[in-house]
Amino acid sequence: MANSQAHAHAHKHAAMAIKAANGDDFTEKNRAHWDQNARTYTSQPWQQEMIARINSFLAANAEWLGLPPRQSSSADNSNARPIRVLDYACGPGTVTAILGPRANEWKGIDLSAEMCKMYNERFASVPESDKALKPFTAHATNGNLLREGGDEGFGGPEWQGFDMVCIGLGFHHFEDLPLATKTLVERLRPGGVFMIVDLVTHEPEESTRHLVAHAGFDFEKVRGLFEGQGLQDVQWRVMEEEVLIRGTMPRRVFVAKGRKPE
Repeated sequence: MANSQAHAHAHKHAAMAIKAANGDDFTEKNRAHWDQNARTYTSQPWQQEMIARINSFLAANAEWLGLPPRQSSSADNSNARPIRVLDYACGPGTVTAILGPRANEWKGIDLSAEMCKMYNERFASVPESDKALKPFTAHATNGNLLREGGDEGFGGPEWQGFDMVCIGLGFHHFEDLPLATKTLVERLRPGGVFMIVDLVTHEPEESTRHLVAHAGFDFEKVRGLFEGQGLQDVQWRVMEEEVLIRGTMPRRVFVAKGRKPE
């Protein structure tokens, strides 16, 4: 009996080690891919068209997501509480760019150091005379919160209490979705909104299995993940028109939200 229990215990630890190794390998493949492709992320016409359509979709749903109208840098709002957003898996700042003026501070995190460079170049400081054009701050930091124990350097108060945590087309790259949802929801203030933009369930693509963990999502899957971490008022909206991946594969895009209880 003792030998049987010891064997089972050893087998369990071996399986966990294999899973961890596979997870690390999957993460590193994603890191290498996005580091290599950061500068060409929006170079193709189909990429530009897809992003333009998603931008319009997000802009039309900004207030539904709970974001206020465009923030002003005028003295009239000097006493208002700053709106803070965490853009996780931020890439070159697609979500920040379209929703940026509706918040005061954006903090990006991305696995890819090259993507962070692109983000920070895009939202570099502007002269005081141009503040009205970009009345918000935005800066990305290279890191990975989605591993056991989190990532060093993100434990301070500046990485907590966000009004919104958003993920733009990154959720399908996360292997452990319950861990990802839990980790990111914890970064919200009470009453804050967790939001993802991603693809509706579709046929898996063989060529991207080394980078993509999930072939899209349906509403029940999203609701289960969100409500499993205590989020309320879970809703989603699907973009009416399809986008074309690589110009040939039609996909539906959705935005989903859930609110952390007060």
